[in-house]
Amino acid sequence: MSTALHSGDPAYDGLPEQLLDRLEPASGALLTAAVEAGDVRDDVSARDLMTAVALMSQPVRDAPAGFNRRTIGVFLDGLRVTGPERTS
Repeated sequence: MSTALHSGDPAYDGLPEQLLDRLEPASGALLTAAVEAGDVRDDVSARDLMTAVALMSQPVRDAPAGFNRRTIGVFLDGLRVTGPERTS
């Protein structure tokens, strides 16, 4: 999908908007449920989440081994209310 989104092919011009229109409401519902459960901080919007995911979907070239995976872990920890050591 990333290749299509960044291809410059006019056939895919509307794809980003279509993805946001469909995924943002679903992401928003999941995010709201996580906030209500006390698992996720309440100052992140569905649009914030979608934008971050889109940016993290583009691996950093020439990064040290494991960098991209570690960065995603840092992002997910940052969404938690009290950090990775939270117990339920």
